[in-house]
Formats: sequence, C-alpha cells, structure tokens
Amino acid sequence: MSDYLDPNNEELLKDYFVEAEMQVDLLEQNILVLENDQSNQDSIDEIFRAAHTLKGASATVQMSELSEFTHIVEDVLDDIRAGKLSINETIIDTLLDSIDIIKAMLSERSHGSVYEEDISSTEETLRGFLKGSTGASKSGKGKPASRKPKKASAGKTEKKSPGKTADEDGDTNTRVKLSEYDLLELQENADEGETVYQVIINFNPDNPMNTVGGIQVFAALKAEGKVLSTRPQFEALYEDNFYPQVVYYVASKADASRLEKILQIPDVTTTMEIRPLSEVDSEPNIQLQDAAGESDSPASTEEETDNIYSSEEPYDAEDSDLYDQDSDDEEEADIQEVIDSAKAGMKDSEPAPKEIQEPRKTASSSILRVESKRIDDLLNLVSETVINKATFNQVSNQFTENLSDLQQVQTQYRQLIKELFDSLPEYLEEIQNGKGIKDVKRDMLEQFGQLTSFFDGFHGSIKTSIAKFRNTAQNLGRITSELQEGVMRIRMVPISQIFSRFPRLVRDLSRSLDKKVKLEIEGEDTELDKSVIEDLLDPLIHCVRNSLDHGIETAEERKKSGKPPEGKIHLKASNEGNMILIEIFDDGRGIDVNKVKKKAIDRGIIHPNKALTDIEAYNLIFEPGFSTAKSITNISGRGVGLDVVKKQIEKLNGNVSVWSAQGKGSRFTIKIPLTLAIIQGLLVRVGKELYAIPITAVLDSHRIKPEEIRKIDNYEVFNVREDVVSLMRLNRIFNIPTDEDKEHFFVVIVGSGDKKMGLIVDQLIGEEDVVIKPLRDHYTNAPGIAGANITGDGTVSLIIDVSQLLELGQKMEMEARQRREVSPR
Repeated sequence: MSDYLDPNNEELLKDYFVEAEMQVDLLEQNILVLENDQSNQDSIDEIFRAAHTLKGASATVQMSELSEFTHIVEDVLDDIRAGKLSINETIIDTLLDSIDIIKAMLSERSHGSVYEEDISSTEETLRGFLKGSTGASKSGKGKPASRKPKKASAGKTEKKSPGKTADEDGDTNTRVKLSEYDLLELQENADEGETVYQVIINFNPDNPMNTVGGIQVFAALKAEGKVLSTRPQFEALYEDNFYPQVVYYVASKADASRLEKILQIPDVTTTMEIRPLSEVDSEPNIQLQDAAGESDSPASTEEETDNIYSSEEPYDAEDSDLYDQDSDDEEEADIQEVIDSAKAGMKDSEPAPKEIQEPRKTASSSILRVESKRIDDLLNLVSETVINKATFNQVSNQFTENLSDLQQVQTQYRQLIKELFDSLPEYLEEIQNGKGIKDVKRDMLEQFGQLTSFFDGFHGSIKTSIAKFRNTAQNLGRITSELQEGVMRIRMVPISQIFSRFPRLVRDLSRSLDKKVKLEIEGEDTELDKSVIEDLLDPLIHCVRNSLDHGIETAEERKKSGKPPEGKIHLKASNEGNMILIEIFDDGRGIDVNKVKKKAIDRGIIHPNKALTDIEAYNLIFEPGFSTAKSITNISGRGVGLDVVKKQIEKLNGNVSVWSAQGKGSRFTIKIPLTLAIIQGLLVRVGKELYAIPITAVLDSHRIKPEEIRKIDNYEVFNVREDVVSLMRLNRIFNIPTDEDKEHFFVVIVGSGDKKMGLIVDQLIGEEDVVIKPLRDHYTNAPGIAGANITGDGTVSLIIDVSQLLELGQKMEMEARQRREVSPR
C-alpha cells in the first residue's frame, strides 16, 4: 500500500507541518482582522477554509486530537459564516485561545509527542457558542448551507457500490461474504488478544472532500490496530475517486463500541456496520467486488487471497513512540508566555512543563518556499553557463590549434634561417667575383624576404582567439554575477514572515497592560536573507515590548497630555542600498534623559561629573542590566532586553540606534545587511597572513609613521582629527611574526556601536566580495574570528569579527592594567 499515512514518513510530515503552520497563521491573522471588522466576509471565508484544510490534513496523517479539536472550531466558524452566530469579544478571545491550543498540538507532534493538556473548558465554551446559535444544532453530520456536492467529471459515469448505501434505502446491513480460506487467513494474521472485525462504512456524498473519506477512516482504524484488508484496495482509495461504501477488515484489541465511536466522523461517514469476523458468512470461492462495481478477477482462491491483504506490514498502534509530558496545573499563563509565544510562533494554552528544555525548532525551519519564476531564471542562467562552457571549449581548441600552428611556423622559420646562414658564403663569393651588391640583395630578398612577415598569419589567428577569450570571460563574469544574484534572491524571503506575528503580540500585551495600542505595519514585502530573518525576531520583539511598556502611556495619561487615548506603534521596513532599514517608533512619552542619567550614575555605569549628550544618554539603555522600570514585572524591570537587541544585531553585522523626543515618542532604527553569505570586505595583510574586515565596520584608514604613535598609560594611541583612538596590533593579537621597525604603518579605524579602535596592519590590499565560510571544530571558538574566505588565487583569509575584537582588546587592556597595579613599583 501507499506510504502516505506512514507516521514515520519524514518528507510527508515535513510538508504537513509547513502547510499546517501556514493555515494556522491564516487563521490567526484573519481572526485579528475580524476583531476590528466583523463584517469582513472575505476573512470569514478564509478562516473557514483554513480550518477545514487543517482538519482534513490532520486526519490524513493520523493526528486525531488535532482533527477533532479543529472540527469543533470549524463548526463555530461555519455558524459565523452562515450568520447564525454574531462575533463578539468573547468569541474572538476563545478562537484565539483555540489557535494557541492548535499551535501547541502542532509543536508537540513536531517533536514526537502528543498534546495531553486538559482542553475541556475551551471545548465546552466552543460548544456553548453552537448551542446558543440559531438554526439547526451542529451534530457534525449536517450539511453546511454553502457546500455543494462534488460534480462528476465530464465524460465519466458515476459508478455505484454493489451494496446498497444509506442514501439508497437506509439499509446498512450489507453482507460481504468471504471464502472459508479468506476467513482463516484473516484470523491467522491477528495477534493474541485481538479480534478481527468486518467494518462496512457508508460515506456522505455531499461532503466537499468526499474523495478522502476512505483515507480518513483508514487512518482512524489504523490508530486502533492493524488494517488487514480493504475493499476496494487501498491504492484505489488513494486515487481521487469517491466510493459510497468501503469494507475494512481490521484486527484490534478495542471493542466494537470503541471502533464505532472513532468512526463517527462528522460530514464524512453516514452509517456503518461493525461485526466480528466470526459472524461473517462464508461462501466458497466468492468474488468480492470493489466499490466501483468492478469485480476482482482472480480465477482461484489463492489469487483472491493474495489480493485481499495489504502489501505493507500492518501497523500496530501500541508500537508508536509517542510519549506524554507532565505539566503544571496553573490556571493561566503570565504575560511572558505571550511574548514567548510570538518568538516561537506558537503559545501553549497551559503553562509549560517545569523541566528546562532545549529550545525547539519547528519542522519548517529548514523549508524555503521559492517563487517558481526565480527558479526559471536560475535555469536560464544555467543554460547560458552551459553555452558559455561550450564557447570556452571552442576557445581552448583554438588556442591548441594556434599552438600547433606556432610550432609549425617556428620549425619553418628555423629552417629558413638555417638556409640563410648557409647561403651567406655563396653571396659573399658572388660579391668577390664582381657581382653587384644590389643584385645580391635582390636575390636574397627574393629567396628570404618572407622572413619579415613569417609570423603574420599566426599573429592574426592568436589575436582573434584572444579577443574571443576576452568576450567569453566577460560573458562568464556577467552570468556569474547574475547567478550569484539569483541564488541570493532564492534565499530572500519577505519580512512579513516575522512582521505577521506582531499584531497578536501587541494585542495580548496591550490588554495585559490595560493600554489601547494600534499597530501599523509598513514595508512587509521588503526581502532579506532567510538566515538573517531567523535571527531578527527576538530583537524586534524586545523593541516592540519596550515601546509598549515604557513608551506608550495609559489612556488616562494620554488624555491628560492632550493625546488620543489610543497609542500607535509603527513597524516599518525598507531598503537602503545593500542594507535593510527597520524602524520601530511610537507616539508615547519618549525617553527622559535626566532619568536615564540618574539611573546610570546610581548603577555606576557613568561618573556623576561626566557630561553626556542626549544621543549618548539614549545609548545607555543598551547597557546590560539597565532598566528605568520602577518595579519588576513579567515584561520589564530586570534589565534584560535591549542589551540583547544590540548584541544580536551586531552579530548580524548590523547596528541599532535610538532617537527620542520627550512627550512625543521614540524611534529604534536597526540597520542590517541583506545577506550574511556574501559581504564587502577590506583585505589587509599582516606578516604573511591575509585578513578581511567587514566594510560596514570600517570607519577610516590612514598611513602613519612610527613617530605618530603616542603612548598614554602604556597604551598605544593615535590622534585622528582631534580624537584619540586606541591602537591594536593584529600581529600581537594573533601571534604573527612581522617587522615592527618600519618606515610607515597602515591603520584601519573600525567601530561597533559607540566603540572604535585602530588596527595596525602591514598592507591594505583593497575591497573585495567576501564569501563567508564557517569555521569548524577547534577553530570555532577562536576569539575575534567570524569565519574564513577563499580569495581568487586560492589563498585563505580569515574574516575578523570586529565586535569580538573590540571586546578582546578591552579585556587585554584591563588585564594589563591589573598586572601593573599588582606588580611592585
């Protein structure tokens, strides 16, 4: 049989989780739309379609807890769609809680376990909505008003089951007889303690997805035991055809009532009959017919037996490696769980287990959805590369021919030169015998005059070959650049993948803080590298959280300040050259510079007498442990947050800054490169080694003489436009032997945040595109090194991590100062 339902099929499950997360995102986004616009019919239809798709997909991969719970949610959405249920705040909250439960179920399933938390209260609330709605009660078997039966394809006649279905006369007691040999064979395939049942299911033809009904029942039965055989065969069920009736033979330890309960699938099954195999009639050499009305054609009992059993070994539900997890019994999650839910893309409705676990990655973290046109463009470039390769082969052949021609011409040239030297005595003798010099010269030109143009033919051919080589090389350069750009575009994903998580985050946090906040999002289509986007979510969450907690005032405070009661947070992304600019600004209270300075002095971060500009004061909020919150809450007060933002952004070779106007609001500005795979780097030489410095960290470069280097407290410094910059010799940091007694040095001024330093190197080589290759094994923890690069001539150059190098330099300075303080004077 097909492996479509195999729970160990990793490819299938990977596709399922990707699709499921997309449907859950659609559900959440459209529910938030409905909260503000209850009459948006497009969102209502989109929500229902997403829930219906998720329910069917979950049933297909045997995730019954997901399909069953989603079915209840779908019923509520169906009543909303039909106008039987009016949308209110309670319904929106319950639907969002249901989405959180679905997310938690998906999370558990994606990591090999089953969600076992108590969701009965949410289910009861959802069913309460159904009971309170007008119209018919939702039993799950009714047909939604907008659903239509699936029409038969043109040119095909609908085939009926040999047994009568419930739609024909209501008789479900269809008897399918087996031979005695079949009965014996079925019994022998059952394990000890298992009962073999004949299960006859009639399906609802009005179900829009009636063609997968047989698959859904198969999945439900497989979870309770072993499916020994089906009529029609499973391969036929897997095809996109509707069978009104399907017969299953299943071996299970469950009783008939249990099977009947799990097979009552709303909108899918209509009637059923479950009987132990001992009660099934036998008839010699009976031919079983499939649901399409075509009889199987075995001529003998042996052939019939071969066809009756599934080709795959039966699956035993008890062998599943799913496991349960313990959980706390607290009644509700705190605000921090709301924040964590946005990070992970899912939030459990119940508190997490007490045990500290490793962060989980979703199954879709390695999945990249790419627009087909981008793949087509790559294929076109590959085809051009193949053509270019053929051209290079032709040029190579031409050069080979040119070399052969040159060898022939050289041989002829040497032979002619030899003849010339051999003829010289004869010409001298003719001159001595009285022959005129002009006559001798004319004879020599007639015989050896071609020597002056002997290589003209070769020169023309080699010139043509070189021109063709140059054109082909230029074409290759163009194709390579476009191919590089094309591959980078494949890795590019819209920033909406993370921006879409913030409406829910802002909604939940603003309600927890009792504030009215409106989130505005701009530039969702801005694209950046997938590896960058995965590391960008956490810093953005901290910035938005800071704006919500510290920036936006309560409605009462805003009214007193003459502002509208609803605050605004604006999330904007845009391109700026090869950089991405992300801005988070609000119209809140702004940053109180005096308050920040006082807090910094109290914590010993700055000296009381130190004069600070407003910009310098703003940057103090990025210091570790810094917080102006009066009390510790679940959101703030512990000084953990903005320092994480700064460190994370610097790891992405970016920078973050803040601007504020008291009483008007604040703005966080984040600049990061489009991609981390290829960067612009400044190549420098230290001794015999090459290093690449990211060009985004390079502020300036100078050529200085040794006497321009000064010493302050035994530290080397350099004056740059009335600014004193500390110097660091890379040869000493990396223990590279080099000559320090030179006539001049090169200094590269680098900076990260508000820190800067001068790196002394031996030579500046120039700017190049640097392809970052990660370091492995024991090189991974080398301080100050971010990766490696291979230059055009095959030389390996190490890429400097500027932020780490600055920290390393400060650490070395502190250690040297401590040694001097300890040493006797």
